[in-house]
Amino acid sequence: MKSASLKDLCLEDKRRIANLIKELARVSEEKEVTEERLKTEQESFEKKIRQLEEQNELIIKEREDILLKVSFIFM
Repeated sequence: MKSASLKDLCLEDKRRIANLIKELARVSEEKEVTEERLKTEQESFEKKIRQLEEQNELIIKEREDILLKVSFIFM
């Protein structure tokens, strides 16, 4: 039994295959762009989370300092 190759296909099937290959290339490129954008956004969110955690720590420290000062005032 002879195996089929591209040259054995009709013109319409060859066009379909060409279109599928183009679509695959387009989708692959979109995937790369989307993954890069996701990575960038994730890094941005992680940076923002770190900043908010640092800000939260400062607020906690300021609160503790204020409570300590207030407790000395009422002693």
